[in-house]
Amino acid sequence: MEATNRKISDVQREISRAKGIEQKLAATNTDIRVLQNEMELVRAMEKNLQKEILEGA
Repeated sequence: MEATNRKISDVQREISRAKGIEQKLAATNTDIRVLQNEMELVRAMEKNLQKEILEGA
């Protein structure tokens, strides 16, 4: 019986740990999406700048 309770406790701890990792992963994925959007914006701005430089030359 004690071994079963220990296993249950271990599984509960593992579930709790997995939930924490899941939350960190979700935050990381959100950060990645934000950075990707910012990178797209920077690329578009760079493209527009190059176009303006070529048109001004």
